[in-house]
Amino acid sequence: MLVSGPRCLSAQADVHRVLVGTFTDALGENVPTYFGKRDPGNTSRGLYTFTFDSATGRAGDISLAAEVSNPFNLIMHSNGRVLYACRWPTQIDGQNIITAFAVEGAQLRELNTVRTGGRGTTVGVVDRAGRNLLTANFITGSIVCFRLNKDGSLGERSAMIGNEPTGAVPNALPPGQRPGTGATEMGSAPGGPHGIVLSTTERFAIAAEISGNRCRVLRFDTDKGSLETHQLAADMHEAGPRHLAWHPSYRYLYTSGEKNSSISAWSWNESKGELNVLQNLSTLPAGFTGSNAPADIAMHPRGKFVYVTNRNSGALAGFRIDQSNGKLSAVAQAALGSPSSWSMLFDPSGKWALAAAQIGDEVVVYSVDKNTGLLKQTGQKLKVTMPMCLRWAVMS
Repeated sequence: MLVSGPRCLSAQADVHRVLVGTFTDALGENVPTYFGKRDPGNTSRGLYTFTFDSATGRAGDISLAAEVSNPFNLIMHSNGRVLYACRWPTQIDGQNIITAFAVEGAQLRELNTVRTGGRGTTVGVVDRAGRNLLTANFITGSIVCFRLNKDGSLGERSAMIGNEPTGAVPNALPPGQRPGTGATEMGSAPGGPHGIVLSTTERFAIAAEISGNRCRVLRFDTDKGSLETHQLAADMHEAGPRHLAWHPSYRYLYTSGEKNSSISAWSWNESKGELNVLQNLSTLPAGFTGSNAPADIAMHPRGKFVYVTNRNSGALAGFRIDQSNGKLSAVAQAALGSPSSWSMLFDPSGKWALAAAQIGDEVVVYSVDKNTGLLKQTGQKLKVTMPMCLRWAVMS
């Protein structure tokens, strides 16, 4: 089973589709200050796409797939044919929104939009049967589940762990429809959930909580779309876990540590639903002394290597995985060419990697040494303004 893309994405099929989420804020009012001063004329229009050939490592031309505001974080349906854009900082009635799109070749067709029940909506996951979407509202502090319709459109919210909104959250909105006013507000965010994955049996969901410095294990009922806290597993050294990636064996889990620029290795017991931290290592280049915050974490499809993207050090941090115990050892870091990357993917063959460099306004393509895990830039850089998130989709 592949961890880096839709579960139906075949490692044997050579040509794949890549979807790119971006910031579209032309005024720069919501863009993080460390992105630097932006050219007002250099703006994004929404979701972009290009093809990638695993046999040759060549990317096709990038094009606009859908014009939409701030498709910041992306979630892919398990069938690879529906994309969910978590649109921060775009809001309706004080809440961020998620828009579902059908993938139709190089175009995306909007299905519908729902309010998320909070703000700061981040990356998430869809279960294998395509019945539920799980995500987190980082700023307002909640983990939520939405039921999915047969066509992949978003249905009602079936569960929320954390801060409840003070007002009702209506059901899904049809394409183009905007609700009335009446803001709903939420309280503080003690856990700061920022990523969520499902276990191999899907009996459990695991959410990384930055400010809580822990991973929350939740019992998950796929039939009901319900969530219930099962375990709070503390991370090491105030790491602040942000994103998560499974080893293909599902015996080990890895998290990027936003607070202390690190990666943590965890062991996982599926029968008990227990997570235990094993190790915490730095993701910083040798001699780097500036401020830094890791973002994404990407697992090699064969489970040999795992990488963490850094924001500010300008490097992708790689680690070799000991298959006998899940522990890590560092491999040489890969230069990005600009200060920050928010998202990274290995291609299904494991021969190539892609990184979104939002400050450099480009997607960078790397070759992967199958023995050492070292990344080397191929010279291909696809220009796109403020790319934030990369996802694989099924070619159609």
